[in-house]
Amino acid sequence: MTVELMKAVYGKLTGGSNSFTTGLGGRIFAVEAPANTAFPLAIYAMESVATQRFFDGRVQQRGSISVAIFDKAEAGADSIVDKEKLLFDLMDEASVSVDNHDRGYIRGVTRGTPSIDGELLQVESIFEITATSST
Repeated sequence: MTVELMKAVYGKLTGGSNSFTTGLGGRIFAVEAPANTAFPLAIYAMESVATQRFFDGRVQQRGSISVAIFDKAEAGADSIVDKEKLLFDLMDEASVSVDNHDRGYIRGVTRGTPSIDGELLQVESIFEITATSST
């Protein structure tokens, strides 16, 4: 079921035409980016998933998602902060479609602050996805 949550997150990040995906040139990857990928880019990962089963047959899954945005330091901190704002606007309090679930919802948990590592700027934000099914 973790795969279903990952697919829902990817669908939200890349679905339709949104400013976040456009601002990254579509470079959004799960877990790791391919070598020599141009910047800016985003990498998302599912950190943990908890499953609850209720007596009435419902099942709820809740997962923690980290999304890290990387850009060249020469782009400046304002550039990466702007991209993080687009990410937060896209993902916070968002309904999502999750396979084999009746409903899904994403909310922001923490917003990252830019840090520099050599020639790269990075900002990482954490979101929570909750998906519920009636069977």
